[in-house]
Amino acid sequence: MKNSTRFLNAFVAIEEYLRKRTASIDGHMSFSQMLRAVGKKEKSVRNFEYDLKEFAQLRNAIIHERAGDEIIAEPNDLVVVAIEHAAGMITRPPTVYPLFKRNVITITPKTPLKKALTIMYSSGISKLPIVDNNRCIGVLTSNTITRWLGNCAKNNSVDLEGTPAEALLEFGRKKDRYAFAGRNDDLFSAVALFAEYERKGQRLHALLITENGKDKEKIIGIVTISDLPKAIRATEQ
Repeated sequence: MKNSTRFLNAFVAIEEYLRKRTASIDGHMSFSQMLRAVGKKEKSVRNFEYDLKEFAQLRNAIIHERAGDEIIAEPNDLVVVAIEHAAGMITRPPTVYPLFKRNVITITPKTPLKKALTIMYSSGISKLPIVDNNRCIGVLTSNTITRWLGNCAKNNSVDLEGTPAEALLEFGRKKDRYAFAGRNDDLFSAVALFAEYERKGQRLHALLITENGKDKEKIIGIVTISDLPKAIRATEQ
């Protein structure tokens, strides 16, 4: 199959996807208009917006510039691979689940801090969700524990056994956040969410994955800051 044919097939797939997403707005929008409209809502489209504008120009050259029946603007292999990758990522974006599926360990508000620390140490984790009546009410982090210890040092009092995990939640800062994602949420949105928190001067410590992104659902996975390289690689494969 010629590169031009592969290129056009991929471009048509992208164009049809954008057309479906904008059908309720205006069925006669141009490609660039559809790109802007969908890109405002879907991070996967926004991620490829610049490349897609360039691809649109090449598409026009392939269709309109010919020498008889021969296509003048025959795209090279690199361009074909690039647009086929973009088409796949836009029409079938990778999701947070099952890539970040994990048996997430949780504790209750009354779990003694000593036990929570033992769990974190033995499991090699730094974020521990606190669940009360099947609802996540907070995440115990190493930063929160450090602040609590600092307060204890000031008062010369440390009680690991008698301190419940919920007591440390007051040592969490407003800039320390956690959020939820549904199992079908795409990776582009997940990565963008971490970046959005950073732009606000905050830090998203954990993105907890549940069936529909609700805090009352069982946690079936987790994405942390340290997972971002893995998430980004998955969008670039």
